[in-house]
Parts: sequence; structure tokens; C-alpha cells
Amino acid sequence: MNLIQVAIILYIIAVLTKQVGKWRSRQLSGRFFAVWFCFWIGIAIVTAYPKILNWAAMWMGVGRGVDVAIYAALLLILYLVYRLLWRVNNLEKKQNELIRQLAHHHAQKPGNQTKP
Repeated sequence: MNLIQVAIILYIIAVLTKQVGKWRSRQLSGRFFAVWFCFWIGIAIVTAYPKILNWAAMWMGVGRGVDVAIYAALLLILYLVYRLLWRVNNLEKKQNELIRQLAHHHAQKPGNQTKP
């Protein structure tokens, strides 16, 4: 194992240790923790055994294993951006509805009449 592999695995261990601590203190949901735990374990396995990527590249008809990793990372990033935009859109809708309800409730109270 070369130095970069050791550094990446040590980084993954640090990230997983922090995630386990947050999960135990209930700062992370079980589902969120499980997904990211599996993701980091997968990265550790691919780091320790990089020939897995070469096998996947041959199976998919891609030139190199690193290309498979780049394509997978790009797809993951695009999916995460989509999910974030979807959540922001939903939060904006909920915020607008709440503001409408508060404005309607405030306008209904006696003595809250605005003067023209």
C-alpha cells in the first residue's frame, strides 16, 4: 500500500469515527448514517483494492478504472444537487404557505387594521 492509500484510509477512519459519534448522540438519523457509512466503506475498499475499479472498467467497457470513479462521482454529485434543489424548492413552498397563513391570521385580529 502506498502513501496516498494510507492517507485516504486514515481520513476515512477519521470521518467514520466522527459520524459514529454524531449518530450515537442522535445528531444523525439512522438512515443518513447508514447511507454515508456504506459510502465511506466503499471508498475504503476501492482505495485498498484499486483493481476493483479496473475490473469494473473492463466490465463496463471503459478504458481505465479511474474513469469509472470519475463517472460515478459525477453522477453522485448531479444526484445530490438535484435532491438539494428539490428540498430547497419544497422549503420555499412551505415558507410561502406559512407566510400567507400568518398574514391572514394577523389581518383577522381586531385592531390590526392598516390605514391607507
